[in-house]
Amino acid sequence: MAKRTSTEQRFWANVSGPDARGCRIWFGRKNSCGYGSLWVTELKKSVGAHRWIWEQTFGAIPGGAEICHHCDTPACVEVTHLFLGDRATNMADMAAKGRHGTLWGERNGRAKLTEDQVREIRQLYGAGGWTFAGLGRQYGVAYQIISAIVRRTSWSKVE
Repeated sequence: MAKRTSTEQRFWANVSGPDARGCRIWFGRKNSCGYGSLWVTELKKSVGAHRWIWEQTFGAIPGGAEICHHCDTPACVEVTHLFLGDRATNMADMAAKGRHGTLWGERNGRAKLTEDQVREIRQLYGAGGWTFAGLGRQYGVAYQIISAIVRRTSWSKVE
């Protein structure tokens, strides 16, 4: 068996097992759009985690090409969910799927909670016995996030 590089070890240490949709989610550092960012020691720079795994699997990305997601999950690094395209292909894919607006909820790559967790939080708070701070500790988020969820100023589309 070939020895893994330190970059490869760090990559896999930041990837979840497949979720219900088969996505393998990057939970390391992310950019403002929710795409994973990986420091590649050999290159001495950060690259997109989805781009890095594409190159490890399929080779160099042609100039001007983008790595697109079938699953529409920016943090997904499952290679079977990725495809090669140009900017026009990526934008057409986005528009065809009705994603040309802001990604909200779980589809936002920076989300720390799932829709099911949001429903649980609202149910637990509504039943009494929980504070915003207590629920924040339970779910690993700030009490302000819990407050916004309960008041429906955040995650408002979740019933």
